[in-house]
Amino acid sequence: MVAATIDHADVRLGLKHIMAVVFDTIVGRFGAVRAVLVVREISTNRVFMWQGATLSGASAEALRVDRLDPRTFDKYVVVPDADAWSALAHGGARDNVDLIGLDSAGDRLPNHLQTRFPETFLASIGPFEHLMGFVIERQGEWTARLFLIDPRIGRRERLAALELGQRIVRRVCPAVDNVSLLHRLRSRSASDERTRIARELHDGIVQSVMGVEIQLRMLAGKSRGPSGSLDAELNRLADLLRSEALSVRDMLQRMQPPNLAPERLIDTLAEIVQRFQYETGINARFIFQYDDLALTPHTCREITRVVQEALVNVRKHSGAASVLVRFTCADGVCRISIADDGRGFPSTGQQSPAGDGARQSPRVITERVRLLGGDVTVESAPNQGARVAISIPLTGAYVGG
Repeated sequence: MVAATIDHADVRLGLKHIMAVVFDTIVGRFGAVRAVLVVREISTNRVFMWQGATLSGASAEALRVDRLDPRTFDKYVVVPDADAWSALAHGGARDNVDLIGLDSAGDRLPNHLQTRFPETFLASIGPFEHLMGFVIERQGEWTARLFLIDPRIGRRERLAALELGQRIVRRVCPAVDNVSLLHRLRSRSASDERTRIARELHDGIVQSVMGVEIQLRMLAGKSRGPSGSLDAELNRLADLLRSEALSVRDMLQRMQPPNLAPERLIDTLAEIVQRFQYETGINARFIFQYDDLALTPHTCREITRVVQEALVNVRKHSGAASVLVRFTCADGVCRISIADDGRGFPSTGQQSPAGDGARQSPRVITERVRLLGGDVTVESAPNQGARVAISIPLTGAYVGG
């Protein structure tokens, strides 16, 4: 089982693919309806819930991952004395179960384990007749609880099933952890290489093009043509070079590393807005307010890319003289708005990308926000500016990779 699992866990496809393979293997081996894995990262105190079943067949279910409030992790530590346990509901009553368990050495625990689960746990885990639980840990890195809902295990087979499950998770998890580590190292290496290329392009080609643009404008100022046609042509070429240089810079910004630490998000957004004003001459302001930046590094990077894309649209299409970027994070929702005083969109009023005005909304921004579980709304009127409003929930805004 371990060999088959790792053989199908292609590191190139990311962590979510690896976890889907593991869920498929374990759920299929025990004949469970589905599995739930709750993980707490020790260094960051972030908590994630993975839910899934097999990858094929009638019970096939797409793997889902949600970010939870860190304070909720304790409710999943329902049998603290056991390393592996099995609970059979008495007559379907989940609050009164027949419970057996094993300790970390694989020895059976005495029959005086607690037999009533907290209501908050029962509400979260869903209905069951038989529930198996396993403790999984990597010392100093993370701790997790794996639950198998309604495995096809008879009453007399429960102890043997717990021993088997305990051996499986102890062998599969280190292997998966190593594959995940290799994936992160490869991603970091590729990210470092993209950063190096972007830096060399910025310091080389972009600076040279901007230098040529300045020289063209100087020549335009020195020319004394009677018709002024040479001045106009030189200025047109300078404008073209500047536009292309800014487009290359936009591309280089999108080549930045895939993840961004939450504590760097505000400074990075401020730098993006400040650089936009310096390069375009459009007056740009950035306002922020937040209680807690409970966002994943991936979500933080996606937010910066959304803001970059919105400002690119302002520069290319709006003809605006000023733009305001506002960022707030409170009450479980992260909100970003980009408002300008330009020519606006062709249609009037408020539009949601899910409605009839989808073709008028910024498509790239919409796609990125939807992957984070958020929504985009566009408010606009011809020649009266536009406002792109984005809301992203603080839970569920995680994309594995």
